[in-house]
Amino acid sequence: MHRQLLYIILIVLATSCRPSKIVRADDVLYPMKTDTLGIDSVVYKMILPYKTTVDATMGEQLVNSAIEFPAPDRKNIATESLLGNMLADIFLEAGRNAYKPTDGRNVDFVLMNTGGIRTSLPKGAITTRNVFEVLPFDNRLTVITLSGDSAVALFNYIAKKGGDPVAGLQVGIKEKTG
Repeated sequence: MHRQLLYIILIVLATSCRPSKIVRADDVLYPMKTDTLGIDSVVYKMILPYKTTVDATMGEQLVNSAIEFPAPDRKNIATESLLGNMLADIFLEAGRNAYKPTDGRNVDFVLMNTGGIRTSLPKGAITTRNVFEVLPFDNRLTVITLSGDSAVALFNYIAKKGGDPVAGLQVGIKEKTG
């Protein structure tokens, strides 16, 4: 009896470890009609004061730009752009103003992840909403200390990727490898 149970368990284990094949897969789209849902008046009344404040703040004009700042090319994410470098310059200034270590060292440079830039800044009026659309994530500036060898390795990585927005230094790429 125990031997038969052991054989059954072994057969189940042996057959269950084989790769499976997809015999058929159907993709069905079920449309959702959102226009028939209506507004939940209780929730709407609850959030209305916050929405009104946020809408007023988001519409505030911060600056008038003489040029458009296009977003980086999404197909080639590892690339510099006017917008990316401007943001890196802003982050460098913010980092230098905010970071006051006791050893007297300061922020030397900024490297920015281009992937966080989500859209362009328009020519003309730039509002708070535009800034939130460009940088929609709650990212933070992070200060790290690098050895000379680690900095060189970082610069080589940037070069291998084809560039990233930087401020406080210039990285020249002789030829892209990899």
